[in-house]
Amino acid sequence: MLQLTDEALRSKLGHGADDLARIVPEIRERLNVQLQSVTDPGEERYRLLQAASDFLRVAAVDQPLLIVLEDLHDADHGTLDMLTRLARNLSGSRLLIIGTYRDVEVDRAHPLANTLVDLRKVTAFERITLRGLTQDEVHRMLQAIAGHDVPWRWAEAVHRQTEGNPLFVQEVMRYLVEEGMISPDGEQLQRTGDEALAARIPEGLRDVIGKRLTRLDPQTNRVLSVAAVIGREFRFDVLGLVAELSEDDLIAALDQARNSAVLEERTASGGAVSYRFGHAFFRQTLYEEISAPRRIAFHQRVARALEQVHARRLPDHASELAEHFSHSSTPDDLAKAVDYAEMAAHQATTVHAYAEAVRSYEQAIDAQEVLDPDNVVKQCDLLTALGEVLLPAGDPRRSYDVVAPRAMALAEKLDDSQRASRVCQSAILAMGRFGYGSVGSDPAYRAWIDRVDRYAASGSADRIRVDTRMGVVLLAQGELSASRELVWRALSLARTLDAPEALFEAASLAIAGTQMLEGRETLKLAEEFLERPATGVSVRRQGQMLFNCGFALLSWGRREQAVDAFRRAEDLATRTADPSLTMNVAFSRCLWEILDGRLEDAERVGRGTSIERGGWHGLERPHPRGFDPARPTSADREAR
Repeated sequence: MLQLTDEALRSKLGHGADDLARIVPEIRERLNVQLQSVTDPGEERYRLLQAASDFLRVAAVDQPLLIVLEDLHDADHGTLDMLTRLARNLSGSRLLIIGTYRDVEVDRAHPLANTLVDLRKVTAFERITLRGLTQDEVHRMLQAIAGHDVPWRWAEAVHRQTEGNPLFVQEVMRYLVEEGMISPDGEQLQRTGDEALAARIPEGLRDVIGKRLTRLDPQTNRVLSVAAVIGREFRFDVLGLVAELSEDDLIAALDQARNSAVLEERTASGGAVSYRFGHAFFRQTLYEEISAPRRIAFHQRVARALEQVHARRLPDHASELAEHFSHSSTPDDLAKAVDYAEMAAHQATTVHAYAEAVRSYEQAIDAQEVLDPDNVVKQCDLLTALGEVLLPAGDPRRSYDVVAPRAMALAEKLDDSQRASRVCQSAILAMGRFGYGSVGSDPAYRAWIDRVDRYAASGSADRIRVDTRMGVVLLAQGELSASRELVWRALSLARTLDAPEALFEAASLAIAGTQMLEGRETLKLAEEFLERPATGVSVRRQGQMLFNCGFALLSWGRREQAVDAFRRAEDLATRTADPSLTMNVAFSRCLWEILDGRLEDAERVGRGTSIERGGWHGLERPHPRGFDPARPTSADREAR
């Protein structure tokens, strides 16, 4: 606006120049406007709003305008009235107004709440709720702020606390530095800060929340404190069993909290009424204000209330139950905490929520150590289960580097060859995922194989896996003949046993390592396992087999069969988000682009791929656009 000449500026402002000059000093100075005394505040207000509308409408004729109004939660009544006036009078103009505000600041008594009601009546109005950053984005933001690597568990904890709100993420990071949980000179975050991070809030955010809560009645705050123990979301009937209030008093308290936007009311299926804290920080602030003994008592009462309400669907609520029972110190409650945590881990695994499964197993391990630290069998089994689920969760290094040694020490203490073999198998698989193609030459990998070799029974599925993986080591060492003999022996044994997982593993390696079989044998094996039923075979093993078959078929010019194999493998990768399968998707896409001569596209795919924690980033949904059977590759041309 101020780039216009004085004449053009006055022309656009028209009769509203004097009015706008009251609130825009630049206009007053540019046009030398002499302000007159205000005679009728109501009339002046109307003229000002009309002048602003007229000016923007005229200005938008020459070129479209975009106006951004930030922090509307801090705007006064006059500014909000102008916004409403503009929205009502600028229909058809080439003008877009974007306003931002923090919903945590706005309750029903806030001036912006009424403005939003009025704006909803405007045809062109649209309200967009901005969601928080994802865990991966929070991880990158923390590393950018810290200037060095930040453990993934910290990103998970910060994401749970902040829900990805960038401002809150930044405040949490500042808090960590101020509290000494991370040093500003680039040192790694301290392990002792994990619990503190999950339980404490930066003071700046606490002040924002405190202002909202102090306006509520004492009884409402007491009810909210109980609700905070239940969780971010809670059902009315569960709260009623714990709060020990009459139904009328409970409803009155919840209504006040809902009217203040501290709570959101939701009606679930079957008529059950539930509530949710407007933001996780509301719940956290209330939770921290409860004394430790009272908090434990509340958790115990909540746990029993949940068991009563969800008696017919306990597995669906196992995670909640494990959380509440784990706060107890009685043996019976801790035993329930372990059982429910294992149940929750199993439930999470069935829907491929591996990160949740990891958290549940960790919770079970912690509860078991308090319940009975001398129960070596239980501890070994929980650690082994944790190590196995860390693989699909995308943390194989922790599986073999931290968890497996602990579990192995317990298995050897028990002198239990079956448990020891299971731990070794898990560690070997984890190293294979972490090291990928180079693992065969890793001495640590060979050491784990030597250990499991002592425990694997002759003629068993474990023996098949040992021989197969030893074949990988021998192949990496250039001992082709010995490698071929071991893998072929493992494959032959697998055909005689009812061990489909071991059979697919041995066949997959035989197909991938073309040196182990003659070319025609590889092709024949690939065609066989493309059609073989995969009942009892893990999804990851199926995906790996499909990829290996696809590459083998492609090398023989069987394009259509290769396309089918790759697409089936990608469906599995998309459904499970398994890191290894997802990496194979990227590799196959790069390879396909190269075969079709699109080197720049191959480079783009390679550079744009980032696999973190089992997720897919940097590319669209994995489905190679190059997989078109109608287009020949160099392999097709070579075969012809």
